[in-house]
Amino acid sequence: MKVVFNAIIEVCDEVKLATIESKNSNTVVQCVKEAFGNLARVYLTEAKWSQEICIPTYQEYKDNGVISSTYPLMITSFILLAKSAQYVFDWISSNPKIIEVVSLIGRLGNDICSHKFEQERMHVVSAVECCMKQYEISEEDAYKFIEKEIEDLWKVINEECLKSDLLTKPMLDCFLNAARITELAYENFKDKYTDGKLWKDDVIALLVDPISMEKPNGNDIHYK
Repeated sequence: MKVVFNAIIEVCDEVKLATIESKNSNTVVQCVKEAFGNLARVYLTEAKWSQEICIPTYQEYKDNGVISSTYPLMITSFILLAKSAQYVFDWISSNPKIIEVVSLIGRLGNDICSHKFEQERMHVVSAVECCMKQYEISEEDAYKFIEKEIEDLWKVINEECLKSDLLTKPMLDCFLNAARITELAYENFKDKYTDGKLWKDDVIALLVDPISMEKPNGNDIHYK
C-alpha cells in the first residue's frame, strides 16, 4: 500500500509541475486527488463484497462500477491537464452524464469479457452475477441483457454530444474515443487489455499495413 500511495503522490506532483504556469494548478491537483480518493473508496467496497461473499443489486454494482472502471480518473486527468477554463472544472465537478455513461460502457464491457476467467479465482462478483441474481435469469440471458444495455448507453452518448453546448469538439472526442477503445478492446468477447497479443492485428492494420488509395494524379495517400 505504501508503494501504491507513493506512486499516487508522484503522479500528483507531476500534475502540479505540468500545470504550474496555469492559474488553475491547485484546482487541477485537487481534482486529480479527489478522483484517486473516489477510486480507493469503490475498491474498498469491492473488497468488502469479496470478503463477505456478497452479491449486490445490479444497480448498486453499476453505481460502484462507474468509478472502478477507472475511466472517470483517466478522463478527468486528461482533460484537466489541458488549459481548461473555469467552466470546465465546474462541469466536471457536477458529475456529468457523459462521463458516467462512457465509464459504465467500460465497466460492463470488461465484465462480460473477463467474467469466466475472473470467476476461476477468488474475485469480486461482476455485473453478470448481479444481473443473474436480481432478475433470476441464466448466465446467457445476463450477457444478452448487459449487451442490450451497452447499446442503449451508446444512444445516451449520442444524445449528450448533440445537446452539449459547453464542450469543445476535442473534449467530446475524448469521451467518444474512450468508449470506442472499449468496444475495440472487448470485441468478440475477447479481453485485449488482459492479453496484449490480441492487439496484434489491430496494430498491424493501423501502423504497418494502412489502407492505400491512389489519387487521380497517381500519388498514393494512406489512411490509418
